[in-house]
Amino acid sequence: MMDFKYNGQPVVGDSWKRANSIVIYNDYGQLPRVMFIEEKVVEVEDGVLRRPAGELTVLIDPARATESFPILNPDGTVSDQTATVAQLAALLTSAYVHFADERDYLEAQRLDEIREAEKAAQEVKEAGEDDPEETDPVPDEDQVDAIEEPIAEETGGDEPIDPV
Repeated sequence: MMDFKYNGQPVVGDSWKRANSIVIYNDYGQLPRVMFIEEKVVEVEDGVLRRPAGELTVLIDPARATESFPILNPDGTVSDQTATVAQLAALLTSAYVHFADERDYLEAQRLDEIREAEKAAQEVKEAGEDDPEETDPVPDEDQVDAIEEPIAEETGGDEPIDPV
């Protein structure tokens, strides 16, 4: 076996493991489970290296409902608060209901706007069918005369210019 390391250099940096994805399974009739997909991160002076590092799956089991865990601050330090598995499940369900309600409300608003626009377009269309003069692009004889006279005066011609 060869131990040769071409252009090998010692490196200075940090490494740690983190959950880069969190997947929640909530299959009907089964215990919910949370899968933390982990990666190893190595930070060196000229960049960051990442590689898969396994997974951790936790069942949200009623038998563990009162089990508590510390809540971390955004900087990773331990706060003085804890949460239980039951609270975690309630928070996840609450977040889902909140964001689903928000989505449904916005969808309903968009549908209402579309319906109102379609109704307004139909009203315009129906109003145009009842009064053909409003939608008829062909000018009547008085309108043609009103256009031809100023054009003839501007051009100095005796004959009016045909606008068609």
